[in-house]
Amino acid sequence: MNNFNLVSLANNHTLDYGEDGLVETKTFLSQFNIDSSGHPSQVKDTDIVKKSIRGQKIAFASFNFSS
Repeated sequence: MNNFNLVSLANNHTLDYGEDGLVETKTFLSQFNIDSSGHPSQVKDTDIVKKSIRGQKIAFASFNFSS
């Protein structure tokens, strides 16, 4: 099994099932302790994941630009 603990949601298909689908996806990920960063249409501070890895502080931010 793959050992993912962080995914980006900033892509052009994240809202294929609307905001409800995004909320369901984030709920599913959190049930499995998988962090997510990014939102396809907005960036909020809560979408930036901050971690300490081997003593180093790292922030993960995902961005999607659509016009």
